[in-house]
Parts: sequence; C-alpha cells; structure tokens
Amino acid sequence: MTDMLTLSKVAPKPQVALPLLPWIIEAQPGSGVTSNERADLEWWQQAPPVLMPVPAVEAGPLKGKRVVVVDADRGLWLYEQRAVTEPHVRNGVPVIGVLDEAAYYLSQDEPDAVVVPRSQPLDTLWVEKPVDVGNTSPIPPAQDDLAKSARTKSLVVDLDRPPVRWLRFAPHELEVTGARAWVLTRDGYEFGVRVLGEPRRHKFEGAIDWSKGIESLDKPAVGTAVPVCSEIRWYRWRRTGEAPQQVEWYPTEFVWLE
Repeated sequence: MTDMLTLSKVAPKPQVALPLLPWIIEAQPGSGVTSNERADLEWWQQAPPVLMPVPAVEAGPLKGKRVVVVDADRGLWLYEQRAVTEPHVRNGVPVIGVLDEAAYYLSQDEPDAVVVPRSQPLDTLWVEKPVDVGNTSPIPPAQDDLAKSARTKSLVVDLDRPPVRWLRFAPHELEVTGARAWVLTRDGYEFGVRVLGEPRRHKFEGAIDWSKGIESLDKPAVGTAVPVCSEIRWYRWRRTGEAPQQVEWYPTEFVWLE
C-alpha cells in the first residue's frame, strides 16, 4: 500500500480554548496507552498515531492481540478479531487460534463460558501497530485516469495487505456511537474504549486558551463531550442489555475514531 503511506506536512491547528480536565490526567487502569514523546509539543497538541499493518509473523507475541484476517485473493479484510493462542502447527501449516471480539470478551468476562476458536493460517493474519507520524496527513494515490466523480480518498492499491488506517476526528463525524475510540490524555492516547453515545452539551470546570497559558483560566464553560467505556463493558452491554455503570466523559475534540 505504498501510495497510501505517502505523507504531507500540514500547518498546525490554531490554538483554541479547550476545557480544563483534571479528571483525565491519567489513563484508566487496564487500558492501552501509546505515548507521544515529542518534547516540542504540549500534551494537548499531540497528533494521533496511524495504524500500520504488519504481518503477524513479524509482530512478536500474538496471544490477546487484535488481528486482521486477510483474504488476499479478493482483497477483503476482517477486523475485530483476536488471537487467543501463539502460533502452532496443524496439518503441517502454521496456524493461530482466533475468536471474533464478541466471543473473546465473553471468555474474558465469563471464564466458564464455552468458546471455540477457529484455526487461522498464520500467513493470513496482520497486526495493526500504532505509529507516530507527527503532524501529517495522507495523500491519496494517483487517480488521474478516473472520472472526478469516482475519485476517493481511500483507494485500495494493494490487495495483499490491509490498508494503513488514519484515525478520524470525532467532531467531524456525523455519527460516533459504537465506534472504537482513541482518547487524548496527558499520558498519550488511551485506546481500547468505545463511544456510548453522540456528543452533547457538557459543562466543564473551566476553559484555558492554551496559547496564553494557565493565566487564561476562565469561568465554567459549556462544550461538547461523549461518553465512553471499556470494550469489555461495551460487549457486555451488547450481550446482556445491561448498560455500563462505569462511564467516562471526554471532550469531543480529544476523541479520535477508528
């Protein structure tokens, strides 16, 4: 997918008033966090990573990792899958036990539940790695031979591997409910959470114009926020109908979607 990896520098976003959020100083226990260690940027300026596919055989230990199953002959990719074993040989072929994520989280939530993984050839699996590309944006592959009405920002040019995925800025999306999200915190990007509802007005403790510093602390302000919960609670809700009791609220502008 070489063409889709092309990056271009973009101008930094202007600094705007952002909410003061003492309740997101650190990520929730048990979540994954990817840190951006660019010393020249403040934590609220950190760009989200891109999700770069690498062959599972090159991805180190696999048990518990999210994987993408590839049908290279037809250029199809199956997401929301989990490896539940390390590679082993079956009938002379290296394979991995795989569950879809609903079954995987059932097994995590209810240890006595009976789930049967399927054997997936190792060479059909990829793992998405978060990669820091800084303040860049994707450049679509050349499409001069296509009618303008047919051109797309996500043209597939390589059927042998999943595409690089760029996270989507939540405020720009028409619908966010159910999306897997990455949330910006002081420690980096927290992932492994799901959005439970659409943005709504939310009163924050105060607002800071980060370009002016802490002295710009203002009176309580109203912004927009979305509720999120861990993925295990999201799948429990889908399975049982019992809404999550542990819900966190995050400013919409700190949320990026897969």
